[in-house]
Amino acid sequence: MSAPRFTSRLSSLGGAAVFALLAVTATAALGGPLPVLSNLNNPASADFGTYAVGKGSQNGPCSALAQGFKTGTDSAKLNLEKIRLDLSSDSRLAGFPKVELWSNNAFGLPGSWLSTFTAGVLGSGTVASASSAAIRDFNGSFALSADQSYWVVVRDQSVATGQFYWDLNVDILDPQPANGSGFSYLGAARSITDGSTWSTFSAGGPLSIELVAVPEPPTVILAGLGVAAAVGHGYRRRLRRSALPA
Repeated sequence: MSAPRFTSRLSSLGGAAVFALLAVTATAALGGPLPVLSNLNNPASADFGTYAVGKGSQNGPCSALAQGFKTGTDSAKLNLEKIRLDLSSDSRLAGFPKVELWSNNAFGLPGSWLSTFTAGVLGSGTVASASSAAIRDFNGSFALSADQSYWVVVRDQSVATGQFYWDLNVDILDPQPANGSGFSYLGAARSITDGSTWSTFSAGGPLSIELVAVPEPPTVILAGLGVAAAVGHGYRRRLRRSALPA
């Protein structure tokens, strides 16, 4: 085997190894969507416990409910992609939930709108029928800041008599951090003015919720990918030079 052909094959093998390393590292770094805060391990049935939201609310005037949370410091778990809620509806007064992300104000209550998350499977936003609780996914994308407080706000956007139910957690468990996110639960708030004013409250138990984020590769891994690419490029250049006739 001649030297040029041999070194050419070495170059190809070296390049393949480098790109294989890049692919493996990138796959390990990215991963898939992961829950970062949740108490959906055991959601309630609609008959166990709920809290009504809407203009026809049986719990008295309640045009919006909210649950607050604080993010952790892991920058790889701050891209919020999905809000999962356990919801049901009174078939006589069907409601249309609107799920939003709000900031935290100076009083530790919902401040102002930041983003809207839409129903993925049910485009209309309708929820389950009476006495039939169901977990619903509301999809979106929002880059959260580390160590900051936010609120998930759920409002009714139906006609004047509409309402739906946000179901409680059977085990009376507050939402807990998941997958090392460092997130924490702040509590619940209620509005009777469609979000213009808020007050803290207890619904008789924690409302069922799950936040899902898309992990992003940490900076150190991205830097490692760059170094590996540079090393591979330099290796191939040296092999090409060595293949030149003297």
